[in-house]
Amino acid sequence: MNIYRAYDIGNTVIPRNTLTNAQTQNIQAIFNKFVNVNKRLVKYSVPTANQNDIHHLLVRLNTKIFSVDEDKLDNTTIDSELLIIADRLLESETTKSSDGTKRSQSIKEGLLFLHLTNAEVKIVKLETSELIDVKSFAIQRGFGTSKEYLKTAVFKKDNFHDIDVMDKSTNIAKYWAEKFLGLQRIRTNQDNTKTVIDKIDDNTIFNPSLTKLDEFPDIKDQVLNFIASKKDFSMDSLFASISNAQKLNLDMSSVFIEDNANSYDDSFSLDQKIINNRFKKTFVISDSITVQSQNLRKDLKDGYFSVKGGFFRIKIDDDKEEQLKLDIGEGN
Repeated sequence: MNIYRAYDIGNTVIPRNTLTNAQTQNIQAIFNKFVNVNKRLVKYSVPTANQNDIHHLLVRLNTKIFSVDEDKLDNTTIDSELLIIADRLLESETTKSSDGTKRSQSIKEGLLFLHLTNAEVKIVKLETSELIDVKSFAIQRGFGTSKEYLKTAVFKKDNFHDIDVMDKSTNIAKYWAEKFLGLQRIRTNQDNTKTVIDKIDDNTIFNPSLTKLDEFPDIKDQVLNFIASKKDFSMDSLFASISNAQKLNLDMSSVFIEDNANSYDDSFSLDQKIINNRFKKTFVISDSITVQSQNLRKDLKDGYFSVKGGFFRIKIDDDKEEQLKLDIGEGN
């Protein structure tokens, strides 16, 4: 079984009922370019409570398609089951109100592509843009994976625990994996944060060739500053924080080892407790005075500390000044 399907996802679902050979080949090119070759993924699983729920997309596929002998499946059944996927995507992209059902303003219309075999279904959504011909599905020049217009997932037969998802969206809710696909993350933010910090500290997140450059200490320092000062992590935003990458003609793969899928997720919220534990610092000012920073890198970047002429200077937040004056007054 080797079936391709395409759907327009707008205010309704419109199947492209008859695909030409050229369209099918172009869809194949999209899957070949972005599915199972991309190593920057987030790992998900079907929640335990839903693993016997026939309404869950993967459970339904497992029951209605993957567990049925191919010679007992007809095109009508296959088309009906795949259309459920498209309908579920539309449902996840819309909201209900007193005026009826409307598309969420933050989620763009697009094209949904499915590739079904005996053992898996690959799912790709592309937001309609000049980067793909909406009639022929031909990839246009400049098409890449760094934009937010691309989402993918792979459901495999009998596999509820190791599901690869790619979603570059950072400005909207994670409707793709959670609402549409009904999945939950395998790794926690704590797991991801600790792993990334460890890999930065021991340099295993970096391309070995980069570590040999004279500029490497400065690049690593910028990476640590990013981790210390941000609330959310993604490989794209981390790379963008390296100010001299363009000057040195460095791309993502020449800075980082991108095969993160087996150790940490491509995007997640940084756990602030772990961040503070890594970057906290205590200064001994005298035998009776110590000053502690919960996140020294961030505090230095924000200008809270300086040492000059035998004085250790600390900037005070406006909303803390009056209480500090009272506290100091009580010490007299």
